[in-house]
Amino acid sequence: MHIEIGGFFGGSTSVSVRLQEGHISYSVSTTELFGTTIDSVNVPKKISDAWLTSLAKLQIKRWQGDYSPDFAICDGTQWRLEYKEIGKQCRHISGDNAYPPNWDDFIEVMDRLAPEAALIDAEQLEHIELNYHRLRQMNPESTAPNIPSNFIGDYSEKLIIYRKTETLTYKKGIGSGCLVTHEYYVRDGVRDLLDNCESYFEEFNFTDTNSDDKTPRLSIELTRHNGNQTIKCYYNRHGLPDEWEELINYLTPFLSFYGLFGELFDFPCL
Repeated sequence: MHIEIGGFFGGSTSVSVRLQEGHISYSVSTTELFGTTIDSVNVPKKISDAWLTSLAKLQIKRWQGDYSPDFAICDGTQWRLEYKEIGKQCRHISGDNAYPPNWDDFIEVMDRLAPEAALIDAEQLEHIELNYHRLRQMNPESTAPNIPSNFIGDYSEKLIIYRKTETLTYKKGIGSGCLVTHEYYVRDGVRDLLDNCESYFEEFNFTDTNSDDKTPRLSIELTRHNGNQTIKCYYNRHGLPDEWEELINYLTPFLSFYGLFGELFDFPCL
């Protein structure tokens, strides 16, 4: 198997993989400035078997021969793949700013085998988790059954965006006995959401001010391809990161589009 990925105006990276007598070897080559060449890295049998199993699940033999966007793009990413199974003809597959549905899974499988190729950006966001917490007194006018109007308890909200499962999960915790969860699975949409969120965290600066225990708190957990980062602050205009408002204004339309209620809650006219 040989995969080459590059931009119209930039360099390219190629990875070649060969299976011989049950063992895998691979080589890497880049044409960028101070390009890299890695020749014939032999992979242990146990790792080879596990990697081949992951590759087989991708069903590359079912990919189309060509992937192109609906409209012309002058720049972007072009790629080509030569894939040959034992006893079968070599397949030639290519793409221009368009990819098979499981392309990200393929790149992840390739990255596990040949991390030197750096096919995945080290700063790529894999997971975002926003945790909000405060002590809350119930509003007497909106008190739930069996909960006293003067009830004070923990109130929390959690937003989890996870690239691998392509899910966004929004949870609300009211006291110790009530948890409300909304989960959204949006193929490609969640991954695009994470990619677009990256810019908000590039300069996520804030000043953590002193406050009391009654002030709501926020923690932000970021998982990138090359490591984790945790930010903790008070949830007020002095404690929040400078880019917080922009981030929330970006996330809100995504949640609003899919909404919390559907047609089940619309009383039929007929």
